[in-house]
Amino acid sequence: MSKKLLMTCTLVISGACLFSGCGFIQDSGVKSADIPVVAEYIAKTMLKHDTQYLADLQDTLPVKTATTTAVVPAVTPTDPVQTTTPDTSDQSTDKKDSTKNNTGKKDETSTSGSGSVTKGTPPDADTSLADAKKLSDIYSVKGFDVVYGGASVHKTYPEGDSYFSVSTDDGRKLYVITFSIVNKSGKKAKFVQNNEVSYNLTFDDQSFYKPSMTLLENDMQFIEKSVGAGKSMKGVLIFSVPENVDRSGAKLYLSGNKQNYLLTVVQ
Repeated sequence: MSKKLLMTCTLVISGACLFSGCGFIQDSGVKSADIPVVAEYIAKTMLKHDTQYLADLQDTLPVKTATTTAVVPAVTPTDPVQTTTPDTSDQSTDKKDSTKNNTGKKDETSTSGSGSVTKGTPPDADTSLADAKKLSDIYSVKGFDVVYGGASVHKTYPEGDSYFSVSTDDGRKLYVITFSIVNKSGKKAKFVQNNEVSYNLTFDDQSFYKPSMTLLENDMQFIEKSVGAGKSMKGVLIFSVPENVDRSGAKLYLSGNKQNYLLTVVQ
């Protein structure tokens, strides 16, 4: 404790004892043992206003701070939260896709095996195109003639060729239409299918089947083979159709080279 603070405390204690003993002040209820503590507090309070007094660390009054915990009240929203459940009424797990052809009619397409069937008019039909006079006009490959070769039904095709053979699901058959591609140019030439010809097979003019995609080198959808002068080769289209379908009225609609052609398929 500093010397100046000690002298001040002594004076305060002496004064307190003098006044209390002489009756100038009434008994404050402070015990004699606590008078030095009270005197020190009074002395510090008095010296606090003295500009020449510098308090050291032990003369500094301890300060206690209360620790408080802020409580944040829960906020109850006034507006309820609305959740939206997506409407799945229009969704279906069936493999069907509704499309419109250029005639304005709505067609329903479903995938069957590796081919597809469309109900209604041919999906690739364009009635504004001219009718081709012969099948070769659809392909328009110079020096070649394309003629119809026949149709047959198989479970696998080609039969006996396990490496590139095509098969179909139970309850279905492969309907194979063949073509004869003849080189009339007088020299060896390559027949290339690059006119994006579309094919639609029907047995009743109601359901239309698209050809299956295969790895056969003579698949008419992407054939590219060389043929010797005066020689011919076979091209094929393979359709996956129901096993019990009536094939008596088979017809193949072709569109290519800005022309349409209807081929009556005779099995």
